[in-house]
Amino acid sequence: VGVGGFVLPGDRVDILLTRLDVGGDGGPAQGGQSFADVVLQNVKVLAVGQLADQKAVRPAIVNAVTVEVGSIGAQKVALAARAGSLSLMLR
Repeated sequence: VGVGGFVLPGDRVDILLTRLDVGGDGGPAQGGQSFADVVLQNVKVLAVGQLADQKAVRPAIVNAVTVEVGSIGAQKVALAARAGSLSLMLR
């Protein structure tokens, strides 16, 4: 999570994909340019790690964040996770 543990249930976030440019042969392109793309915007956070308490006030670094998206949004997140690394931007 790219927001230093400050995401709590009930917050709204943007989901970002960071990826390397792919060359014509399917491998990394020469020069190694990185790109960041917004996958989804204004997504509601349902739970952070195992924490689902909306009254929590202390930040916690966690490995998982549960967000509320529809089936198309879930497909976008799953595909983006395979293409690079995901991070969150707190709104």
